[in-house]
Amino acid sequence: LVNAQDQADTLTGDKAALEKKVANLESDITDLKDQVDAIAVAKRNVENRAKALEDELAEEQHARQTVEKAKKSLEAELEEARKQHEQELETINKLEKPRAGLQQEGDELNDQL
Repeated sequence: LVNAQDQADTLTGDKAALEKKVANLESDITDLKDQVDAIAVAKRNVENRAKALEDELAEEQHARQTVEKAKKSLEAELEEARKQHEQELETINKLEKPRAGLQQEGDELNDQL
């Protein structure tokens, strides 16, 4: 009877130890579930931030392309204006030469008078 009582006490102790272990495992599982949930939230935050950065990059690339197009257009306009200015200078020079000659003739006629 004593042996049966010892076995019952041992089993009761084992049962209590197992119940405590189960409670600890259940607590660990709850903690792990909470961590999984936190990781899922963090993952969504990182994905959202990555998407925002991708959108930002796309906007920046578009802005750079727009600036590059505008730069090329302005460079072309500048080149055209430069060519037009050179042509105008050539025209002025062509007109100045006969004028200088006429001025000299006028001066010579004045000297003769």
